[in-house]
Amino acid sequence: MLHELGTKIAEARHSLGLNQTDVAGKLGVARTTLAEIETGERKVTAEELYRLADLLQRPLDYFFGPSEGGAVFAFRLTGKEVDETARGALVHLENRLTDLRRLERFSGVSVTSRLKQYRADAWRNPTVAGRAVASLERSRLRLANSPIADLRAVLEQRVKLLAFGDYRPKGDFSGAFGSDGQRSALLVNPLHIRGRVNFTLAHEYGHALIRGQGAQVELRGMLQDAEEQFANAFAASFLMPMEAIEEAVEYAGIDLASMSADQVLVLASQFAVSFAAMLARLEHFAIVDRTHGVALRKATKPVARLRELGLPDQREEFAALPATYELLTYMAFHKAGISRSRMAEFLNLDPEAAYGRYLAWVSENLVRGTGGRGQPSAVA
Repeated sequence: MLHELGTKIAEARHSLGLNQTDVAGKLGVARTTLAEIETGERKVTAEELYRLADLLQRPLDYFFGPSEGGAVFAFRLTGKEVDETARGALVHLENRLTDLRRLERFSGVSVTSRLKQYRADAWRNPTVAGRAVASLERSRLRLANSPIADLRAVLEQRVKLLAFGDYRPKGDFSGAFGSDGQRSALLVNPLHIRGRVNFTLAHEYGHALIRGQGAQVELRGMLQDAEEQFANAFAASFLMPMEAIEEAVEYAGIDLASMSADQVLVLASQFAVSFAAMLARLEHFAIVDRTHGVALRKATKPVARLRELGLPDQREEFAALPATYELLTYMAFHKAGISRSRMAEFLNLDPEAAYGRYLAWVSENLVRGTGGRGQPSAVA
């Protein structure tokens, strides 16, 4: 038992790139003492274990539960060392994938992803590949040429690719993708504006379609290697296909020769992307002249102007937990698979608030899902 606990402490430490001296100092013990804990030669006190859980960003049950074959992080950052922000994102993703595995077991419902895998090298270059795969995926998901109003819901409901927004890093983190071979999850920075979050979701989705099992983390300033070029082209084409933009421009009766910043903002809101992303797309298709585009960028404050126009606020909050994850938690508690305190831990709430959410879910489920028969309906 002590040896297994020590091994898990060492593995958690390694995943964050910390050495024994770093952790021992923060724990308030000698490095040799931590070494003895990790080899199972010394018992760890309850207080030390609580502090280790906090330092190593792991829930307490990570140290006691059986090994569940966690996510395989075939991790890469172009031109950068794996820094604290990136490692933190990977650990957070691994914890969430572990939570999903447990909630599957407790609720009896599977969230196995429906990702289709592509080979980007089957096309001439990464950009061409990204555009081609975007078209194939829109067809596979039956999206036609319509703008995607809620990409997170589409990925969650049709692909079983769950997006979490409960990681708030100090660094330049945009998003991450991780998979354990069956379940897949995305992690996005909820502090970014809505349009940027949506682009990050699509970008990470692109990585997921060619990476399969493994992980990918996005940091600002990364070099544009082949995989990044693919993911960028995929995201732009998936969110803003040319036919859909042309239809929107024609429907709105926009004069292409004198498109205004407000008209770009309306299009951006319609496609749920940022002003910058929509303007870049319009320039790409030569709908907006690049010289005119530069002038629009200089003269426009997108977030403030969106509010003045009464369009959806780009600062609206991205929910921390995906709907499916919350649903599995409520179902697990309803089936007595987990305790009230355990439900609160899964939801990152205090027990009273978690139970209130559960009661609201039961009430809505009984009314909408069962016609009053007393048993909540299962996950679709």
